[in-house]
Amino acid sequence: MRFVTGCGQSARVPGSRDVLNTKRAFAWGIVIIGDADTQDIPSPNRDNTIVSSESAVVAMVRHAQDVVNPEDDEFLVEVQCSAGVAGRDEVSFDGDIFISSGRISVGDADHEDNVSVEPGRWRLQIAVEPIEHPERVKVWFSPALGASTH
Repeated sequence: MRFVTGCGQSARVPGSRDVLNTKRAFAWGIVIIGDADTQDIPSPNRDNTIVSSESAVVAMVRHAQDVVNPEDDEFLVEVQCSAGVAGRDEVSFDGDIFISSGRISVGDADHEDNVSVEPGRWRLQIAVEPIEHPERVKVWFSPALGASTH
């Protein structure tokens, strides 16, 4: 199995390997992870840090304008995506999404990165820190149990 990022970098599974790392401002206060072609984006809500649909997951994160000092630039959130299964980290979300396009998009309305995968059902595990107004998001991608990816 092979993962290829939109930047042309690749990583092989098994084992957990980073396939995408970014640290940037999220002006919308959310990270969307899902099929690059989906329109089925779940609506975030204040009761749940992470919500999902059949083909996407939305994780609320610390808003870019939520800075400690007024003279600071935008707040930057770290997003780390790995091929494999979560280790000992506490996972806030563990579910499957369907990727029909063969590209998992990670980003928001301002910017997205893509990870190329085989089309099919994929397991996503997500850990956020801290739980309220997350500043770090870790995502693991692996074929869903019983899924057929070629």
